[in-house]
Amino acid sequence: MCTTSIPDADALGPSIEKAVAGSDNLIRLWDVATGAETARIEGHTGAVTALAVLPNGRLASGSQDNTIRLWD
Repeated sequence: MCTTSIPDADALGPSIEKAVAGSDNLIRLWDVATGAETARIEGHTGAVTALAVLPNGRLASGSQDNTIRLWD
């Protein structure tokens, strides 16, 4: 499993979401304050092993399916 924090829109406040991924090939976004899952991102066909938030705010993920994906 891997996780990364997604900063709020102005990038000055605390993280408002966490991205979590693992062996089920999904990326899940969670609201930190409420603990609620806010979104599921599908597209990889192998376990997601890497997550990063790029300087432009996009989420990048790497998977055992030998792909790197960029998400809006």
